[in-house]
Amino acid sequence: MAEKRILSDQIADFNKILDDLVKLEVNMEDEEKALMLLNELLSNYEHFKDVMLFRRDQTITLEEVQSSIRTKEMQRK
Repeated sequence: MAEKRILSDQIADFNKILDDLVKLEVNMEDEEKALMLLNELLSNYEHFKDVMLFRRDQTITLEEVQSSIRTKEMQRK
């Protein structure tokens, strides 16, 4: 994702892409979507990604990742 873009805009664009995939009848598990979003984060979010991926044994959800990203972004402001 672009370095200078606001993270909330990146999430909105990601969700639009997911909506487009649904329209094309591409089915993905929620965890796959969450991992794709984490993968798209900038390199300065490496620690955040590690925390999200390795903090517990449960599967990760897209809602959880998006919520955590928004919280992180609010903390940065």
